[in-house]
Amino acid sequence: MNQSTKTLIELLYSKYNRLLLTTSEVAIETNRSELSLIRDRANGTGLKYVKTSKTTQGRVHYNINDVAEFITDCTSL
Repeated sequence: MNQSTKTLIELLYSKYNRLLLTTSEVAIETNRSELSLIRDRANGTGLKYVKTSKTTQGRVHYNINDVAEFITDCTSL
C-alpha cells in the first residue's frame, strides 16, 4: 500500500467516520453511478464488497481500504 492510498484512507475515514461505506457513498467518491456499481457486482467485477445481512437482498458495503486502492489505481493510469 503506497502513501497516497494511506492518505486517501485517512481522508475517507475522517469524512465518514467509519470503515464501511454504502453504495451511494462509494458512487460519490469514485465518480461512478450506483447502477454501475450494481452492474459490476452482478458481473463479478469492480470493487470488493461485503454483504452485512444474510438475506439475498442484504445491504452491501465497501471497505474504505478497497475504495482507496481502487481510486489510486484508477488515477495512476
